[in-house]
Amino acid sequence: MNREFEQISIKPGFMKHNGGVLFRAISEKEYEFKSTINEKHLNAAGITHGGYLSALIDAGSGTAAHRAAGNVPCVTISLDLKFIGASKEGDEVIGCTKILKKTNTLVFLFCELSCNNKIITALNKQSHSLTLTSRAYYNDKLGPYMEKITNIFGYDKVLPMNTGVEAGETAIKIARKWGYEVKNVDKNKATVLFAENNFWGRTISACSSW
Repeated sequence: MNREFEQISIKPGFMKHNGGVLFRAISEKEYEFKSTINEKHLNAAGITHGGYLSALIDAGSGTAAHRAAGNVPCVTISLDLKFIGASKEGDEVIGCTKILKKTNTLVFLFCELSCNNKIITALNKQSHSLTLTSRAYYNDKLGPYMEKITNIFGYDKVLPMNTGVEAGETAIKIARKWGYEVKNVDKNKATVLFAENNFWGRTISACSSW
């Protein structure tokens, strides 16, 4: 395991454009990364922009997740940041990441950014107990939830979904089925009306309503 800092911003992109990120492994569950704040990273108040700190912590902790998962591609599906302090031009910001838990498809971790030995940003990337997740990812909460909700409402099946465009899509399907089964609309003749200039997602139905 290489415990020396290495530059991970090799390919052209946002982080390389902004000075890159140095990264190293401390152990299989602990990683560090760092960056020196320059003028491009500052906001109008003369301190480091929160957007840059968010990008830095996502890049560093994302690399930690990537390494901990055996170098398989990783994407962030949940990120909770707390801004506690500030840094300024010339400061070296150091991130410390700890891997909390791994499953077949998810990595849970905690990360802190510090500057001059003071914590300035803390991150929970996923968490120990999921409150919202996609059905595309395995987790140990989905089965017990589905059992409980079907028992409460007396259903034999349930299809959980995130709110947003999925809810709109489901509403359209329900309205169309109601038209066919209750109003006896001829097959394939149902018409769905949308409010003009009403953005609600990027599915086929949603894009058709713009």
